Amino acid sequence: MCQVSSVDPFTKQAYDAHLQANIAWQKEWDNKQRAENQMYENVLKKEQEAQKLSAGLKNHDTNALDRAKSFLWEDDEVGIAAFQSLFWSQWSEADAVIGTYILQGTNVIHQCRMIQEIACDVPPPDRFSNILFQMTSSYSTNNTRLVEAALPALARIQGLPVDTCLANLALKHPDFTIRKSALSILARRNKALYSQTLLQMADDKEFTGFLSEQNVGRSKSR
Repeated sequence: MCQVSSVDPFTKQAYDAHLQANIAWQKEWDNKQRAENQMYENVLKKEQEAQKLSAGLKNHDTNALDRAKSFLWEDDEVGIAAFQSLFWSQWSEADAVIGTYILQGTNVIHQCRMIQEIACDVPPPDRFSNILFQMTSSYSTNNTRLVEAALPALARIQGLPVDTCLANLALKHPDFTIRKSALSILARRNKALYSQTLLQMADDKEFTGFLSEQNVGRSKSR
């Protein structure tokens, strides 16, 4: 009498396929983890190298400057570490490298972080005033986040050129929030130019209406 196997061949085939799929998935996962760990180690190594460039930059080492310049354009913490080393070197050549990145870079988050650190510098960030002027003279929605980050830095720099820059932003920038912020800073710095700017924008019904709505909202919240 023929004995029939108790294992369904179709069930075994499905089990084997499932097992092979699990093995393949685990292998893929392990490879991915190894790649991510290697990437993290590479970034950490570069970040540490960027930090170590600080001593060379303070001694005006051009090799350190070139290395920091290449690190600055990396889209991770390596770029920020390079910025820190360049920024604290207090070297005009390093400042020029930072300025080029702020004006031409493509990582807005990094650019904003750099501008914010410049804004908090003690003494005031006068050494970056030309860069800030160039950046805020482009009245485009494409640079709204950068201008927003730059306003606190501009507010700490004294002089009529800054006041004129703020007045132009209040009059010409397409973003109403930027215009309002610039106008507010100008009011605390130069009353005469502030009054003149208000007169110039008197016919701009859309923006003056925006200011009125903002003032009404603030009054109601009190």
